[in-house]
Amino acid sequence: MRRLDYHSPPASCDLDRVAFKSLYSKEIYDAPTSDGWVLRVSRYKPVPQAWHQPILGQPLLLVPGWSQNRHAFTCGDFVKQLLAYGADIHIIELRVMAFPTRSCRSRAGCVPGTSIGTGTSTATSCTTFPPPSRR
Repeated sequence: MRRLDYHSPPASCDLDRVAFKSLYSKEIYDAPTSDGWVLRVSRYKPVPQAWHQPILGQPLLLVPGWSQNRHAFTCGDFVKQLLAYGADIHIIELRVMAFPTRSCRSRAGCVPGTSIGTGTSTATSCTTFPPPSRR
């Protein structure tokens, strides 16, 4: 039996005509780790479309490579195509050194408003990894 409400996903050339922001609703949330760091995650929740989305709501975690951030995935059509198929995309931000928890900063010997090793005042709080523990 043929479904009458079935619409195939737009072809790649037609997907260019679909506004990227019409495919998702965005939210940003924090994921605390057991060692006290907080990772920032951007979620692109798919919006149901008129065409068939075979993986609608299926979660997909994207992790950028070294020296990249979440924008490495969203600056091209990769995430847009996944959203067209209905993927629920979560992109982890590994470069969130500006968002360590207070316990991590204190373990590193950080004083808010100073930079490590210089004692000079800065506009931001300490953003370096804690020093390795000595055993």
